[in-house]
Amino acid sequence: IEKIEIVPYFVGTGGNKDNTIQLDEFFKNREVTIVKADIERAELAMLRGGVETFSKKIQQAYICTYHNFDHPFLIKKYLEKYMFKVKFNEGFMLMYDWPSDFDKNMLRPGVIYGERKI
Repeated sequence: IEKIEIVPYFVGTGGNKDNTIQLDEFFKNREVTIVKADIERAELAMLRGGVETFSKKIQQAYICTYHNFDHPFLIKKYLEKYMFKVKFNEGFMLMYDWPSDFDKNMLRPGVIYGERKI
């Protein structure tokens, strides 16, 4: 049984334009229970294009949160909306765009783990 499929699209909210596909469209007639994503600042776009998928199919999510300073909070809020129990990895990542100044938003959790029973 094939567990991995390489799909030549970006994932997001655009829906099959500019080589972008929504999770809801891709998984419309497919089974999926786990999502793992480190997609370079497109994590929120993936979630926004996956409302049906996350509300009805996904049981476990592992999503990177360190790319933007507000992603940990926004991704946590999204997962909790669909009844996921969430926790962040231990520790923090140091993130900054050189040569920007240091600020309080530089230390970020790296990954959020979400789990729920369907």
